[in-house]
Amino acid sequence: MARNTRSAADECWIADIPDLRYCSAHGPTPQKALKEVMVAKELWLEVAREYVWCPNIRSGHHCMVPGQ
Repeated sequence: MARNTRSAADECWIADIPDLRYCSAHGPTPQKALKEVMVAKELWLEVAREYVWCPNIRSGHHCMVPGQ
């Protein structure tokens, strides 16, 4: 499920999908931000199908390695 929030500092709407880490988009209206995050979701899932996420324990960041 996507969620919308208003960013006063950036003067735009931010949409994200909490279940997909780092999947977000922005737009001038809530509807445009939602439309853009749906595009980002499809791209996120496309990359996830091609790669395997692995945690980087030392830095707390994640890396991607080619899937098998």
